[in-house]
Amino acid sequence: MDGKMRKVMARIANLAVSGSFARWKDMVEELVVQRVKVQRALKKMLNRVMAAAFEKWYGNWQDAVEARRAAEKEKERIQKFLTKVIIKMQRKNLIGAFERWDEFVQEKQVMEAKLRKATARLKMRAAAGVYERWKEMTSEAKTMRVILTRALAKIKNRVLMGAWERWMDMMDEAGTYTRSLFSST
Repeated sequence: MDGKMRKVMARIANLAVSGSFARWKDMVEELVVQRVKVQRALKKMLNRVMAAAFEKWYGNWQDAVEARRAAEKEKERIQKFLTKVIIKMQRKNLIGAFERWDEFVQEKQVMEAKLRKATARLKMRAAAGVYERWKEMTSEAKTMRVILTRALAKIKNRVLMGAWERWMDMMDEAGTYTRSLFSST
């Protein structure tokens, strides 16, 4: 009878220990699932930020291209108009007026060349500014990823350590309980 009682008590003690381990195992599995979910959410947020920065840069670039095309069309229109004016002036034999107009055109071309250079500089500054902001945002996003990864690792370690300590406490209690059962018999 004493041997059977010990076997029964040992089974009860083993059930308590295996139940504690099963709860600890379930908790660790849940933590792993939560970690994966958090990593996916962080990755989605980072991708959204990077996509928004690229879209803004691309929009600014498209605006600059459209402005250049509009300027080229305007230049062609002006050139066609000026060609018609020259033909009319030649037909009327207004050489003096033509010479004054020619001087005006040359001065205008010089001014347009200067204006094109100044406009090109402004466009390049704007494009460089957009690019630099994109680089800053990318750098910030990488930094945030590192910080969040470290924070998540610390949180995970704290939770695992807490679970491990609880499991150890339960093991101590189970051992104390088992010893008290054996010592009382």
